[in-house]
Amino acid sequence: MKDNVNPHSSNEQNLAPQSSTSHQTEPKKWWQWFLVYPTILLALMGAMPTYYEMGSAYIKGVKAGDSDKAILSNKMWIKNFECTTLPYEPFVTPTNTEVDATICKSGDVLIKIRTANNEQFFEWVAVEKISRIKTAAIHFNLFNQAMASQSKINTTSSTSNNGVVVLCQKWIGPNLLLRRVQYQGRGCFDETINTYSGQVVKSIPAPCNC
Repeated sequence: MKDNVNPHSSNEQNLAPQSSTSHQTEPKKWWQWFLVYPTILLALMGAMPTYYEMGSAYIKGVKAGDSDKAILSNKMWIKNFECTTLPYEPFVTPTNTEVDATICKSGDVLIKIRTANNEQFFEWVAVEKISRIKTAAIHFNLFNQAMASQSKINTTSSTSNNGVVVLCQKWIGPNLLLRRVQYQGRGCFDETINTYSGQVVKSIPAPCNC
């Protein structure tokens, strides 16, 4: 004799709510995700310096990774403010690029470049960086030669056809230096330098007086 079986019992069992431990452990608040999946938090924390550097570089107008270099460059402009007004006579390469280097009393070197497309860039080399080079003796000889050359430039630039004279300059922002520059045979210009990037961001004709 067969036992009486309720035909609905199996269906009722199937329809009964089933508990799931996975649903119980799922985080309900955003901060709980970091407790359940700590790797997410670690990944975000690891990326924070990168995002900060990218934002800092963008604000300074330099490439990502160059923020520290930009800050140092700005400090060098402030430190050697008077030195940056010294007249100079650039060397012109076969590609019509003008190159010059001014050695300041601090020993820091300001390199100036003007391309054939009339783009201007400035680059600082700190004396501390030069002194750390293993071939210091060679660079010391070059330093002495450059000093002698600079002395000659400073005394002849006013009559040179390629001389450059900074008539005056002033800070118009934390990293913006406005200077009036006279180019022999080309007239005078007001140039704005981003002292973070060393790039002339604006240049307009100006009278040759301050």
